[in-house]
Amino acid sequence: MNTTSAPRIDADERGLKHRDLTEKLIGIFFEVYNELGHGFLESVYEQAFAVSLGEKQIFFERQVAVPVCITVRRSEISGRICWSIAELSSN
Repeated sequence: MNTTSAPRIDADERGLKHRDLTEKLIGIFFEVYNELGHGFLESVYEQAFAVSLGEKQIFFERQVAVPVCITVRRSEISGRICWSIAELSSN
């Protein structure tokens, strides 16, 4: 098995397209988490992260809709056809 591979298109040597920004965001996340600690709802961390990003003048959008596409699979179990959850929820 070949364990080496060429970097992805538009990626640096570590495979990150925006390494500096990625490292900055991870650092800000840990600053927020270290200050708040554990145990809060996700919305609390989201709000604190948004405040920190704003203070550091990093543009962002909250709760942006992202389209997700999956392959619909059918399987026959005991004579019944079972559809994916995504397909059931679209009805």
